[in-house]
Amino acid sequence: GAGKTFLMQIMALRLRQQGIQVFILAPLKGHEFAEVCNMIGGKYIRIAPSSMDCINIMEIRKRTLNTNYEIHGVRRNDSILAEKIQNLIIFFSLIKNDITQNELNLIDGAIVRTYKTFGITYDNDSLFDKDGRFKKMPTLKDLYNELLSKDKTKDLALMIEKFAVGSLSTLGGSTNVDLDNKYIVIDISEMNEHLKALGMFIALDFVWDKAKESCIQKKVIFMDELWKLIGTAGNRLADFPSGQRELTVNQPLRASVVRIHYPPRPDSSVVEHFLGKEEVVSPILTRGSQSPLDAVLGIHIHIVLVLTAVVQVVLMCFMMAVI
Repeated sequence: GAGKTFLMQIMALRLRQQGIQVFILAPLKGHEFAEVCNMIGGKYIRIAPSSMDCINIMEIRKRTLNTNYEIHGVRRNDSILAEKIQNLIIFFSLIKNDITQNELNLIDGAIVRTYKTFGITYDNDSLFDKDGRFKKMPTLKDLYNELLSKDKTKDLALMIEKFAVGSLSTLGGSTNVDLDNKYIVIDISEMNEHLKALGMFIALDFVWDKAKESCIQKKVIFMDELWKLIGTAGNRLADFPSGQRELTVNQPLRASVVRIHYPPRPDSSVVEHFLGKEEVVSPILTRGSQSPLDAVLGIHIHIVLVLTAVVQVVLMCFMMAVI
């Protein structure tokens, strides 16, 4: 109730007004962002078993792995499919924490065969049709059918059965939402504790692809209530975003990440594991006595929260006066 979410929305709206692409990932109370998002013509996406919104986890969106090609004009031919498969392996590790290396090897082969049925191979040119558009992408339902088709992988098909024919089948299809909007809110708050990490992975997989799509276009990623994910699924989710620190910190005009985080124990080793002991990628707004934001703004976080409360009162008075 201190106004952190309100402050974050104000920041997001101002950045969007400047032409900067904004992504908001909300693992808790995502509905709070829906009204403002719809008012400004943004896209509110709800990732949940009951929602019809779907972001295809197997969709390839990159045209190159070289994020500096717009500056240097050189595109490496590193395999985009190979990178995608590595991300999907993390996804399967979230589904089954005790997954073995042999099972991962079998899944790896099944993924390759699934893409091949759609004409997609390790050759980057195979990603596009003759008009230069991305080909139709496979889905988890297609992968499920591939796993069922081989005796040695039939048991592994049970891992994603719920995404193909079960209660999560709405998440296993093709993308059916606008992912090119300049203001996107992804709400995963309706995912239960066992599915929260999977929901965030689906969101992050898309957002990081967009973040690395261009080194010229500015983008900002907000993660609200990140504490809900600390410790989730044995911290395997931490392996995915932590690999993107170089993108957000060391290279110019990349995605800036603002994590709104209220840790239950500020000195928690879990927090250190997730964000790293030696570096803080971005400001973390907390209610604690100290904050990394102090070094950035030179003021205590409580002052920011007080100013936020004052802004809220002023806006309410202004609205009453207008009415």
